[in-house]
Amino acid sequence: MIDVSDIKKDIQATEGRIRALQHQTIECVSFGPTGKVTVADKERLESLNTEIEAMQTLIANNGEVLNKLVELTGGLSLADLQLMKRRTEGHINKVKGCLSADLGELLKRNPGMDVESLGSHPKAVKLQAEAKAIFDQERPELERLTALLDHANKILDSFTPVGQKDQGGYANCISRPDVGGVA
Repeated sequence: MIDVSDIKKDIQATEGRIRALQHQTIECVSFGPTGKVTVADKERLESLNTEIEAMQTLIANNGEVLNKLVELTGGLSLADLQLMKRRTEGHINKVKGCLSADLGELLKRNPGMDVESLGSHPKAVKLQAEAKAIFDQERPELERLTALLDHANKILDSFTPVGQKDQGGYANCISRPDVGGVA
């Protein structure tokens, strides 16, 4: 999943690519002895400028996406929000499992009781009330996190990655064919 940090890295990589393209535009012009600038390669210059403008437009869009995400999440990463959601879901499921185990144990200890009469037993009522209190506390948080992540994903739909991908430190690796080996 794309996160806030990925968008920041993409914007930075794209800005670096723009700077490199801007340096290449210098090769398309020449300076006369009087200081007059003359376009030496008009087609290449126009191509570079078009590419630069397209990247600047995408940076503006991705910057807007980044700002919206930061505003929405309060600076938390989407991974952190997903972790919070999983923990909340895990807590709810744990409480459900404990309630089920406790009710099963209560049913086991009272052989004359059946499933229908279990609900009216004072211990079962207490266990269910405790579980309900936890559910009432956790469900709104789960709904909030779910809605927050859904909104973040809708914002992410507007993100267009354009930067150079990080090669993970392997950009300068040598392959077997490069050193005369068999691939």
